[in-house]
Amino acid sequence: LEQCSHYIDQMEAALRIGDCHGASGPMNAILDIAAENAEIRMKRAECALKTGDLQVAMLDTRHILTRNKNNLEAIALRGQTYYMLGDTEVAMNQFKGGLRSDPGHKKLKKMYREVKKVFKRMQSGDRHMEANEHKEAAAEYLEALNLEPHHPANRPKLMEKRCQALVKAEEGPDAVTACAEALAENHENVELRCLLGDARIANEEYEEAVREFERAAQQEPQSRRVHEGLENAKRRLQMSKRKDYYKILGVKRNADEREIKRAFRKLALKLHPDKVPPDEQEEAEAKFREIGEAYEVLSNEEARGKYDRGEDVEVQGRPQGHGFPGGFPFGGGFQGFQQGGQTFTFQFR
Repeated sequence: LEQCSHYIDQMEAALRIGDCHGASGPMNAILDIAAENAEIRMKRAECALKTGDLQVAMLDTRHILTRNKNNLEAIALRGQTYYMLGDTEVAMNQFKGGLRSDPGHKKLKKMYREVKKVFKRMQSGDRHMEANEHKEAAAEYLEALNLEPHHPANRPKLMEKRCQALVKAEEGPDAVTACAEALAENHENVELRCLLGDARIANEEYEEAVREFERAAQQEPQSRRVHEGLENAKRRLQMSKRKDYYKILGVKRNADEREIKRAFRKLALKLHPDKVPPDEQEEAEAKFREIGEAYEVLSNEEARGKYDRGEDVEVQGRPQGHGFPGGFPFGGGFQGFQQGGQTFTFQFR
């Protein structure tokens, strides 16, 4: 005790003003002399957690718990340390284990509730991703972020997951914003830069997408992911100079057959001769040709695949880009066209 008294005075003086760095040296000196002093070791672990020295916090709490597995303060601190490391589920198990010994422990109950809220949002987001419900996943990841906006381990992980979910949902503007924010905080992350490139493609920023993948290629020149992304961005840039059938029908590129058919029918009804003033019929005929051409390609799996790959597509014997065949004389309304066994015809009454 005589040897330690001087160091204890220094430690306590530093801790009174919240100076964990100043208390570190005296605490180390004390533990060199009295290694089994659980009180000092707990103080050092608490300071280590505050200063981000998570390895020391883990070692000290393990040392305490190997000698007294029912030390609830050490259990709580160890759970906090796991949580700060990003091991959210392990942290919850630590808190639950302590609560089994003392269900009324206020500190453990409070931390368990807080961490459980974050964990539930993260799990929900992951489940939505597995179910291809990407917009819902992005919303859950954002909720988790809002609960712990400055968490050192979970924040970058959740930002990347939200970025990925918005890219998959083809939410162009939101995806670009989310991915750019994530990359700004982790600019060495090549996958994030690729995701930003994908987001720019979804937002029809093709030249910017090419540049993002070129930057990624400088970071990882041998990456297959980067190479494929760059090729896709260049192809989409080239394709952007042709007719955009998805934009013509007003659907996303991942639209299924039912969504494409619904969009076509809606536009076709809008262009119905009964609804088109005489002075707009010529323009309506041109639009009908265009949506018919788009529908013919996108409703055909083989043609759509070629179009998506940037290959030339034959439309009723004509290369893509030459208009829809068949003529639309207005003497009897828009002539119909046939696709998949169905004939679409509008007639004036």
